[in-house]
Amino acid sequence: MYILRDKYRLEKTIGQGGMGKVYLATDLSTNKLVAIKESIITGKSSENKIRRLQREFYFMTRIKNPYIVRGLDFFDLENRYFIVMEYIEGITLKKLIHNYPHSIPFEKQLKIAQQICKAIIALNDHDIIHRDIKPSNIVLQGKNATPKILDLGIAKAINGELESITKLSVIGTPQYMAPEQINKSFKISKSTDVFALGALFYQFFSWSQQSPFYAKDTIAIMKKVINFHPPLLTFDSPHKFFVAEIIDMALQKEREYRISSVKTMLDMLLKYIPVTPKISSPTNNAVDTIILKSIHSKNNIPTSQNNKQSPIQTPMLRTSRYKKNIEKKKQNIAKKKQNEIILGFVISLLVSIIILYFLRLR
Repeated sequence: MYILRDKYRLEKTIGQGGMGKVYLATDLSTNKLVAIKESIITGKSSENKIRRLQREFYFMTRIKNPYIVRGLDFFDLENRYFIVMEYIEGITLKKLIHNYPHSIPFEKQLKIAQQICKAIIALNDHDIIHRDIKPSNIVLQGKNATPKILDLGIAKAINGELESITKLSVIGTPQYMAPEQINKSFKISKSTDVFALGALFYQFFSWSQQSPFYAKDTIAIMKKVINFHPPLLTFDSPHKFFVAEIIDMALQKEREYRISSVKTMLDMLLKYIPVTPKISSPTNNAVDTIILKSIHSKNNIPTSQNNKQSPIQTPMLRTSRYKKNIEKKKQNIAKKKQNEIILGFVISLLVSIIILYFLRLR
């Protein structure tokens, strides 16, 4: 077994990407399992890449949140850079969606969505925008399927701190990007993460294999992000419709019409949630079984059985006031633009009249 820095014994490779590998390792000082992300840095822009890794580790140690992975150590060995982090045993949201569709009930999905929002809020509260929220960056752990955000590699500080190293070209995973990440004439903001969550939740609640903006190539995906608005999600019960409306508001192209922050999005998900039906233990066991079997074997996993749920006590979400505010805002912006056009025309006309007047005086 290979030992790094006389401290970390590498057990096996658990992931691999373009820049390096992720290892399962044992911290010999504590005898606990950890995950070690190795990045091999060579060639052009190496200094920038190193600073991005340092920034990722900085964020992982700075943010203390139960839904974000913790950073434990950072070191380098001959152009190989290592981030040591807590090892999260579970199943990625991507694998859950792809391999076990409809395996958890709506109420559990809603709880997971709320917890993911809380993780992003923790970042935003530190003036950090994630910019790469996607199913493969989220692991569900334990019998409660608690989500953990794994990768902060391209998170961006928006208060000037560490900002200079993020001025690159298009950054993120295209099918989960907000339009302003593609169109550089607009600045990214906290509502950028709102759009990404909208795309993620659209896929999660519809159990779709891909993001609603997925297409055959990157250019087609970007065009879709800018021009295509996904149809409103449909559910098998009216009381679930409020999720479709919230996701629809999160996916507005213009930031002025989009839900303004992830905190507002969470407030909407929490405020209008109906009385949560009591989920029977077989459902919890089913979730636990999926996660445990995903870790220890590749056997087929049975989806959860249909469970009897108590009737919903409260009506579905009423978002008409929010929608009216959006429509009013749209009308005000349109009216403002119209007034600007009229004002511009009047000014041009006056300038023309003045010019003609002085020409005649000559």
